[in-house]
Amino acid sequence: MWERIRTARQAYLTSRGAVIADIKAGHVDDAQQKLLSEQVPRESDYLNAVQALIDFVAHQVSTDRDASVQSYANGRDLVMMLAALAIAVGTICSVLVTRSIVQSGHATADKCFQRSAPLVTASQH
Repeated sequence: MWERIRTARQAYLTSRGAVIADIKAGHVDDAQQKLLSEQVPRESDYLNAVQALIDFVAHQVSTDRDASVQSYANGRDLVMMLAALAIAVGTICSVLVTRSIVQSGHATADKCFQRSAPLVTASQH
């Protein structure tokens, strides 16, 4: 692409130099004919090559932007899934800890009732 631009620019500048040289030499008719037959088509080629570069860069920017948007969306989804996983693990752990505390509380209460049962029955007699 750069080679195409460089070649088109060089051809355009060469043609332009020839037109300017003819004008300075007083050959206005030759200059006008070279301007219309050589310089204008070469100028058009040069501008088309530059426009192709602009279109290429615009496409790259658009592609990079789309890739960034997709990467952001993927990252956001990953964070949301990790947050949901953390909440699920936290909930499971809290249920298990609560169950173990309640079960040990029940076991302690049962032992206390078993030990105090003879005292209660003795005090009722």
